[in-house]
Amino acid sequence: MSKLEEVKKTFNESIAGSSWWSRHIGSQFVDYLCLFVAKIVERMAAISSRALQESYLTLATKRTSILAGAETEGYVGRKAAPSKGRALVTNTGTKRVTLPKYSQCVADNQLRYTLMEAIDLTPQESAAVEVQQFEVSKMTYTVDEGKNWLAVAFPQELTKRIHNIIVRVNGEKWTHVFKFRNTDGKSKAYMEYYKPTDQLGVRFGNNNNGRAPATGDVIEFELWLTNGVTTLLDAQPLELIDMGIQSAYKDQLSIKTSTSIIGGAEPEDIESIRNNALYSPIYDEQIAWDSDYMTFVKRNISGVTWLSIWGEAEQEKLTGTPDVRNINTIFICAYSADKTDEILNQEIQVLFAGREGYNERYKLVERKDVPFTVTVIGKLYPSSNPEWATKVLADALDEKFGKQTNRNERITKNQIWDVIQELNVTLGIKEFEVEVIGILDRIPIDTYHYLDVNASTIQLNFDYS
Repeated sequence: MSKLEEVKKTFNESIAGSSWWSRHIGSQFVDYLCLFVAKIVERMAAISSRALQESYLTLATKRTSILAGAETEGYVGRKAAPSKGRALVTNTGTKRVTLPKYSQCVADNQLRYTLMEAIDLTPQESAAVEVQQFEVSKMTYTVDEGKNWLAVAFPQELTKRIHNIIVRVNGEKWTHVFKFRNTDGKSKAYMEYYKPTDQLGVRFGNNNNGRAPATGDVIEFELWLTNGVTTLLDAQPLELIDMGIQSAYKDQLSIKTSTSIIGGAEPEDIESIRNNALYSPIYDEQIAWDSDYMTFVKRNISGVTWLSIWGEAEQEKLTGTPDVRNINTIFICAYSADKTDEILNQEIQVLFAGREGYNERYKLVERKDVPFTVTVIGKLYPSSNPEWATKVLADALDEKFGKQTNRNERITKNQIWDVIQELNVTLGIKEFEVEVIGILDRIPIDTYHYLDVNASTIQLNFDYS
């Protein structure tokens, strides 16, 4: 039965008991009135159905709905990550110079940079230190009235720049946990949450699952705020912004970048948040579920291009000899197109610090890069452009199989042939031959195998026959 027929039946049944209205049953007036009501009902049904879909994380299309679903699951998207590099700090004066950890600097691009190590230099001494692009901002919140599940949300303009949060209550640092796991009424812990209004927040416990701050407690939030993807070249000066320190060491302290400061990342995008939130109830920041270290690393560290993780059996197969030191050891090998190996390895070490569950130990393994090359000889139709076709083909192969590509599976000659075949019409290739040099049939677990396009040969010329 259609909506019109359903509405007409209901309307006729309703007016049948009225002596005046019953005379109009079957009239054009009643028919058009029923049609009008039926259209309203259809419209409202469609709107209600679509609104209902927004309550399901898999069907939602609005950002606020997806974030609401993620908050229900307790999932907080990956925060913005700062660019990183190193700087050379030199004491050019005649007196000793000391700087505290997390000293703040500013560069010519007007961005704030932080020295990640404390400095203690004698005259004419230098030290290389790690530098990250973020500034430290502090917010203070006084608890007017102690209550369970106290929550504090940060403004949107700060949320999109937050890389890290450190929480102190009455000067004492509290611990970040996931949904107050393994806590009791005395645990000085907090959890993070993300609101549909794009606000990151901190929630405290109820004196049963996590301690609740009492009336009069002073909560200090130390926020590390970054601009995400930024670049500062090497040999660029950095100037201290602490006026007390700056005036004391103005004429005897030189700070310059010794490497480019790169490798930042934007906050997690909305589709990634949706997909990760769907599975967060399974993982909930644990790494014990079938030892799924791959998911754990990729969810918490941005810009991972290639990742390989293995255990005792695979390590002994790799080395060919058994070793008792491999017992309960997890081996990790990774590559990032956006970060140096030093920065990436440091982030992985920090991620696994304090997570030695089941007596497991985590060991970073030096990656072995093994590139292969291709030789492509092709003939073009007279209407083609050899220079343009060569560049497009090289870019396509590099995007699919190059070192910057996020990929873990083995590459085959057929896959390379298929990429060229797909571009035949676009590039005007009449015929071509492919030779692959150095490709591996079996790739060791610690080896990153990729196509080196720059060392490859691609010759596309007109067919003069």
